[in-house]
Amino acid sequence: MLKKKTSFMKYLAVLVALSMVLSLGVFSMAGSALPEVIYGDDNDVMFDPDAGTGQVRCVTAEPVCTGSFQLTGLTLKESQSYPQISGDPGDYIGYSIGENNSITFEIHSAPDGSRLPSGFYDWWFEPRIIGNVTFNGVEGDGYIHVIADLTNSEELYAEFSPSEINFSVEPGFLGTLEETINVNARYYSDNTYASNTFISTFTTELVSAMSPEGANLSGTDPMQFINVIQTADGQLNVCITPGNMLQGTYVWRLSTIVTGDYTTCDSDDVYITVNVTGYASADDIYIEYEPQGFYAKIEEGYSRMTPQKINVKGTTNAGVVALVKVEDVDVSDAGFGEVDYSDHIVCTVSNEGDVIEISALPGIPAGEYIFYIFPTVTHMGTPVSTSEFSISLDVAEFDEDGIAGVNLDPYEIYIETEEGVQSPLSEPIKLTAYTKEQTVVDVDWLGADFAWDEAEGERDYREYLEPVVNGDEISFRLLPGIPAGQYSWTLMPVLNTDRDYSVDEFNVTAYVAPRQGPQPVTITGLRYANGAVTIAWAESPGAEGYKVYRRVDGGSWTTIKKNTTETTFTDTNVTPGTKYYYVVRSHIGGV
Repeated sequence: MLKKKTSFMKYLAVLVALSMVLSLGVFSMAGSALPEVIYGDDNDVMFDPDAGTGQVRCVTAEPVCTGSFQLTGLTLKESQSYPQISGDPGDYIGYSIGENNSITFEIHSAPDGSRLPSGFYDWWFEPRIIGNVTFNGVEGDGYIHVIADLTNSEELYAEFSPSEINFSVEPGFLGTLEETINVNARYYSDNTYASNTFISTFTTELVSAMSPEGANLSGTDPMQFINVIQTADGQLNVCITPGNMLQGTYVWRLSTIVTGDYTTCDSDDVYITVNVTGYASADDIYIEYEPQGFYAKIEEGYSRMTPQKINVKGTTNAGVVALVKVEDVDVSDAGFGEVDYSDHIVCTVSNEGDVIEISALPGIPAGEYIFYIFPTVTHMGTPVSTSEFSISLDVAEFDEDGIAGVNLDPYEIYIETEEGVQSPLSEPIKLTAYTKEQTVVDVDWLGADFAWDEAEGERDYREYLEPVVNGDEISFRLLPGIPAGQYSWTLMPVLNTDRDYSVDEFNVTAYVAPRQGPQPVTITGLRYANGAVTIAWAESPGAEGYKVYRRVDGGSWTTIKKNTTETTFTDTNVTPGTKYYYVVRSHIGGV
């Protein structure tokens, strides 16, 4: 039977420690009993709600045990909450065993990401110990009682920004309407923000859905059009996809339970309204271009111009987003020159019909040009009145002096990997070449040369640095086989051009970590029952398997399990009254 002792002391952190003797990795087991363990009278551990930010911790410090024994872990026997919560309070508490067998308890998020609401909590833990355990002379009744008072006497209110959301769209709008709600908690007393603010639950429900004539539209299941997501940083992201929503006004209520400093806040509801208007007449829609044109400077003979994007939006006279689509684009020359080069301007429309991508083909002679762009736009299949926008193109003469300079972004990259493992591609280095008139030149990477020769008798392992070229970008990776260590290479860009150019060197630095070797294994349990000894250990990072060794008192070590990927092993070949020693070692590739 558990010793249930409830005592709540606000803002008190009682630190409790277990004084134990433990030899990690090696345990002994004999037929005779180990020294018994005596618990003290008061095994309460209490959390201080102000002890940390985000996670609340307490660490044991005062002895509650006497004697020499071996602690292998704790078993949660029971948990309670006041008031009762829907989940299991045991999902929110964890522990770790540190040096000298001190125990750290921690309140954290549950596996589903939820956190404990304001209230009082009790957990009872039973230590798993090798030896006879007694509590006040009664065997098997020793429990550590963990108490948390997660309340706050000061009142808080939840602050939402924005506190209401309003959208207006046309029927058939294919986009997504989004708004992020920032949530904070403030004290009524001084209006300061609370720490540890989080949303424990939220619900969304339809308040009303009415047509312009007053007919109820809730039969169309408006809940399918709205989705509210809690982000990792505690915000609420409201997403609405109007799609097939009928004409009318829809209102949803977003209700939340917000906690700050482990106290539930006063909280108002947030109302979300979507007004789906009737289809606007094409005559009532005006078209906006973002940006309203652009200026580009290139060199004569330039064969690749970075495409410029123009976003096309439709809006009604009432300020409602309208569904529009670009069907075609015409280009005309402003007529400043004797020849029309509008056929050298290429316009590509996105699949959604709301973006125009503009680029130029080579062959435009040196000079200044203005081109007018005339999109053909429709609304529900009906043409919409549009205006043109212009682009300016400054084509510089071919620079016989070659390339005046090359910009690299960045000039240094860093690669990290493990010995024997090929690294992922580094971040790319992008090059931009230009003439003395600061005109962009069409040049790609060809590769890179090392900026120095190897010193005699030394190796820099440059053959393990592999470049990967992608047009005007170059990346690097390290190949397997380079020894562990730190490396730095200085390289010179090699450009894919016949023109003269001058470039600066750049650097690649790398760190190759030694391959993870066998790591020490931490034994977490050793139990004798039913004529067999069961050994348990913690997973060793990077281990491919484990070997188990045993030695009889006075004998030599023998391998009793050559290779296992499990973290437990049961030795059935034991004799009561005989003392055995066990060692578990991790290995990689049999080593």
